[in-house]
Amino acid sequence: MCIRDRYGIIRQLDPDEVLYDSVLKKFPLLKRQTTSFFEPVLKLFRSNEEYYDFFYQTIEEEEVENPDPPQLLLRKVIYFPRDVETRTNLKEDTHLQLSCDQLFFDLHNLVYNFSPSEYSSLAGLYCYITFGRYHDESVDILRLKYKNRLVNCIGAIIPKAVRRTQTNEAWERWILPAWDKATKELEIFADEQTADSETFVDFNTLARLSFINLFNSVELYGAGLYWVQSRGDPVKWGDKTFDFFWLGVRHDGIIFIEPEQKRSFALYSYTEIKDVSLTPHGIQIAFGDSLFQLDNPNPFEIQSLIQFYQNFIKTR
Repeated sequence: MCIRDRYGIIRQLDPDEVLYDSVLKKFPLLKRQTTSFFEPVLKLFRSNEEYYDFFYQTIEEEEVENPDPPQLLLRKVIYFPRDVETRTNLKEDTHLQLSCDQLFFDLHNLVYNFSPSEYSSLAGLYCYITFGRYHDESVDILRLKYKNRLVNCIGAIIPKAVRRTQTNEAWERWILPAWDKATKELEIFADEQTADSETFVDFNTLARLSFINLFNSVELYGAGLYWVQSRGDPVKWGDKTFDFFWLGVRHDGIIFIEPEQKRSFALYSYTEIKDVSLTPHGIQIAFGDSLFQLDNPNPFEIQSLIQFYQNFIKTR
């Protein structure tokens, strides 16, 4: 679980977080628990408006400029093989919705490298999921709401840095046909279903499933990404060397990823791992005859994720 703090920084939340002490001071009847920090805090977030007021007041006292209230964020870190994920998405609507929403979040935060035209195709499905079927009336409503800048309606998935690479008119020329195409394709597929079919799914579910399926061929999808620094000699691959790069932990192995283009340059299966251990500054991973010492502020999370996938492979 992560927290977006009052300064907008997203980070891992530890059970002994100072935030807990702040809650206890305001709500003295809430006793410290040795099992979980999150259960009582989640209850407060769900049911107690005074909790929000408390944080707003704290922020105002510290004179933070334009603050956002702290938010607890649920983050999906375990991704099973495609067939398992698909079955789960078909059975559990909440899992499907949260998985899709996290994709929106990752797209907005430039986790993936896409071209403007690829973003537009994704935006077409996003518009269907968010605003429903494409028709002239819905477009007119959005024009009015977003003051004739329709590109802003898909700001949740297309970051400003990407939106600024094209004019508003260019985005409209790409997004509106993509939205119309998504509407027609989903309706054709839905017509082939019958309401009493065991596999019947509604339009919004179809759209979310389609959105996720577009990422099945994306290499970084389902990978836990960690920015690491090689302690010692740079990591060599061909004629390139990397002091800093992305470490990706997936269900089928560990990938080393170029820092700029985010393309993998090495893949190691879990059967190749000889040892994974923590160091004072990060994590140490031994593959065959190679030993990598990598600095990262979340080594325990990396180690736990690797061990989970190793155990999953053994039991499958």
